[in-house]
Amino acid sequence: MSKKEKVVSDNPNYPPERIKGLKPIEKGEVRNPKGYPKGQPNSSTIINKVLDTVMKHLNPLTGENEESTVKEHMIRSIAFKAFDGMDVKSAEFLLERTDGKVTDKIEHSGEIDTGVTINIRKDLLPKDLDDLE
Repeated sequence: MSKKEKVVSDNPNYPPERIKGLKPIEKGEVRNPKGYPKGQPNSSTIINKVLDTVMKHLNPLTGENEESTVKEHMIRSIAFKAFDGMDVKSAEFLLERTDGKVTDKIEHSGEIDTGVTINIRKDLLPKDLDDLE
């Protein structure tokens, strides 16, 4: 019994009746010669196509009927929700997309004993820093 067979036979996810009749792939062998179908769009392509669809709708900010993409309408709806209902999550979502994510500051109070000592050689410092004592 090879090492590979032993690993598979010891694994409870692969009971013997499940792997009976299976043969390992040979070097250079192709099990799916046709591969992924050509022209088959991936999920990102489908989502972008839907979001770029132009639709007529009522703009919640101006109250007028407009034509815009689904993506623009979604952003306006989130902005309206953030403004009208004081929804903090919607406001945070929009601001993070435009201004970037807010970094969390980590503060520490107390002593830190790292055991590291830093010695600065004055002979390597520039001349105008000599009077720092």
